[in-house]
Amino acid sequence: MALRMMGGIGILARCPSAESAPLARDYNDLDFFGLSRDSGALIKLFKELGYTAENRFNSLHGHRRLLFKTDGDQHVDVLLDHFEMCHKLDLRARLDIDAETLTLADLAITKLQVVEANDKDLTDTVALFADHEVSDNADVIDAEYIAKICANDWGLHKTLTISLERMNQYVTALEGISRDTVVARLKKMAEQIDAAPKSRRWKVRARVGERAKWYEL
Repeated sequence: MALRMMGGIGILARCPSAESAPLARDYNDLDFFGLSRDSGALIKLFKELGYTAENRFNSLHGHRRLLFKTDGDQHVDVLLDHFEMCHKLDLRARLDIDAETLTLADLAITKLQVVEANDKDLTDTVALFADHEVSDNADVIDAEYIAKICANDWGLHKTLTISLERMNQYVTALEGISRDTVVARLKKMAEQIDAAPKSRRWKVRARVGERAKWYEL
């Protein structure tokens, strides 16, 4: 059974800077990623851990998402097979790369694909780029992998380009971090995404541009 942390707790597990100001935050909700073939085993696991399954939701959507809760305010959200928010990402083949969390690149792309990012999304993303290099292998934020995905998906490319520009503006207002380091890494990511050879699919969609909506909310 594969289960990996993602979202804020995934970033907290990989980023020491997320443990203290100005990037520390509360974690009421826990986000995980797994595989639909393990749905039954995951339900059993979280019940054994003391969580209550959202039975109606899970019976309807358990092939792609599971929800659990405690008697308090804590909720657990388990996405299965695909990450679906503003954009859809197939992560089924990515769970064996790291043992506890999604890869650093996948953690980054799941944050950068948010069109209407909130403060939690922004601070999580800063923590990733503050603590990890941008390069072309899975041990860091794998820019080659992200650029390859964007080169086949104009909409994702568009959103990530906007998000990286927004991150630059956000970082300049933060105190207590190495802003130059973060800005340099954001720039490197943006340049690699822009430079990657684009697919025919990308070019066809680019002709339509912003005349058609390229994301979901």
